[in-house]
Amino acid sequence: MTKNKNTCDCELCLFKTFPLDNPLVNDSSKVIESIIYHFIFRLSNLVKSKKELKLQIIKFINMVNQPYLPFAPLDETINVIYKKIIDSGNYARFSTNTSLTKLMNKEATYLKLIISSMMEEKVEDKVEVISPIIDDIKTLQTDIEKVIDDINAIKTDIVEEVKPIIENIQDASGSYYSYCIIS
Repeated sequence: MTKNKNTCDCELCLFKTFPLDNPLVNDSSKVIESIIYHFIFRLSNLVKSKKELKLQIIKFINMVNQPYLPFAPLDETINVIYKKIIDSGNYARFSTNTSLTKLMNKEATYLKLIISSMMEEKVEDKVEVISPIIDDIKTLQTDIEKVIDDINAIKTDIVEEVKPIIENIQDASGSYYSYCIIS
């Protein structure tokens, strides 16, 4: 007979234990599989039928994070994970006096916390990557401003040097047009 254990070994629970380099951060279908695994492992013995199990899992995924629902073929995934867990006999058993809704809320809150910490870690990684890029952009912006100032100074110098030359080129009548008519 297999030993009853209450510690879930889904990837989300493992992330809580070992938060380094978790592939779930970028793969929402893996997150859904983990949520399904967690539900079946922790709460499946409180569901009366397999048909109700699917409905409760969808409700549970919705409680954890609604945008995850359209990402996976749920029927097939639920069947495969259910068979794997039930065949191994490694799932948590709660008394039938326990309210399924109460436990679902508790487990959904637990998974929300894990997922939010995963996303925070993902954002922190991006901030570390973006920060040097922002510093480079600020440096580039100041360099461009200096070049524009130098170009404006050169334009001013050229105009000041060319003005006296243009004034000396004019003919005695004062315009190029009158020169053309006379000749």
